Amino acid sequence: MITQSNISDKRKELLAAALKLFVENGFHGTPTSSIAKEAGVAHGTLFHYFKTKDELVIALYISIKQEMGTCSAPFLEKDIGLKEKVMGIFTASIEWGLKHRNEFQFIEQFHHSPFLKMVPTAEIQEQGKPALDLLKKGIKEKILKPMDVDFMITIVMSQLFGLYKYLIQTNLSRKKQQALIEETVHLLWDMISTGK
Repeated sequence: MITQSNISDKRKELLAAALKLFVENGFHGTPTSSIAKEAGVAHGTLFHYFKTKDELVIALYISIKQEMGTCSAPFLEKDIGLKEKVMGIFTASIEWGLKHRNEFQFIEQFHHSPFLKMVPTAEIQEQGKPALDLLKKGIKEKILKPMDVDFMITIVMSQLFGLYKYLIQTNLSRKKQQALIEETVHLLWDMISTGK
């Protein structure tokens, strides 16, 4: 008997297989037949859950972004200053990335691919709204520099991906990693804040 749980499990298995193979081989180097084989399902079964490979890639991105968003949610909800929120979100995101390397690497791959333009605008707005609102508020209150918010997000993401790459390529102790994360988040704050 097919249950909702079985459907959910198969979908999760396909997403997990896709994540592993996309990180190893890239989007174009991973045929759907390999994803189905890795997940232990028939090739046709994949298309029962995802009509196209593009749909699978986008579904995986949305799923990972939602999971990643849970690490920053506590900082958005806390009654703390903007600086502490921004620094907390950045630090939590990098820590999440170090614990979820495949997922973080996939996000980076995705951000540098044509797939990003395929994500429904409503989905991007929903996921990005809390951070966007936070930055807009900071600009309005003159705590953050009066720059284009999309540009500010680009700066933050560049720092995040750059630091992540450096941390996974070096063999730093946990203590040195934490010191570097703290130093980077202070440099980032100096870049985007007015100093108030």
